[in-house]
Amino acid sequence: MLVVTLVFGVNACKDKCDDPTDMDCENYNPCYGKERTSAYFIVEESLGEHWIECDTINGRGNVSAVRFTALQDADSFIWTLGSETVHSKSFIRQGFPPNEHIPVSLIVINKNPNNKCHPLDDGRDTFNRMLYVWGSESYWDEASKKYVVNNPLPIQGQYQGYFESNPRKQVIVTLEDTSRYCSKLQYEYLLAKSINLPDGYFQPCNDDENCGYFFGGWTKRAIAATLAMRVYRRDSYNNFQGDSVYQLNGFMQLSRDLKEIKIDLEYYPLWDAVEKKTLKKDNFKGIKIK
Repeated sequence: MLVVTLVFGVNACKDKCDDPTDMDCENYNPCYGKERTSAYFIVEESLGEHWIECDTINGRGNVSAVRFTALQDADSFIWTLGSETVHSKSFIRQGFPPNEHIPVSLIVINKNPNNKCHPLDDGRDTFNRMLYVWGSESYWDEASKKYVVNNPLPIQGQYQGYFESNPRKQVIVTLEDTSRYCSKLQYEYLLAKSINLPDGYFQPCNDDENCGYFFGGWTKRAIAATLAMRVYRRDSYNNFQGDSVYQLNGFMQLSRDLKEIKIDLEYYPLWDAVEKKTLKKDNFKGIKIK
């Protein structure tokens, strides 16, 4: 009798379900997942193959595209972007005026709202956002013959955290633009000042006989960037060897509250640029400290 009871108990546990979408379950909820009409939408800016959700954009000509997307289907969409009206669920625009706050609003209309689940849903909703277009980050100072970075995007700065390859070690990573003159290239230009990416490496910004090796940097948006630069070990740069230059590529994204950073990177020596047999991958997680 005891055996029969145990078997019955086991079968009862197996038969019990916990799925609010299944009519045979005790917790079945016919309104589960049924949302009331909502005009909520997101704004994203392109960065290579990435789309970065944001409220602040670069919006420079054809350099980047900005995508506006409603998250719910509806019978009608009425977007107002500045002085423009659009009637699709999603659309893309380019070329926004710098240093401007641009209002964006969306009205959605559903002809048959789900009043059984949401009695107060009249099938109409409105959502508003304010989009900010970042101005130029730098200007050319004729007196000093240098670029001056006076309006850096939030992605620039210093971050304290750790690499996945060595999670017990705290590291400060720096990524910011700096004006740099290279006599070999014979001009002044903006270079990404990179320190400890990867740990122990940097992108030299000084003018010396090796400056021609180091160029490139990053392509930035407000809270994200793609990395493509050449780096060298900080503790051995005085004994420079050309075959010790590394190519660093990666992608970094800052959280929308501007507090947390995640950087995915890969790097390999230039002499292995074709086969990449010595390619290494790592990622960094940290918080913004400056």
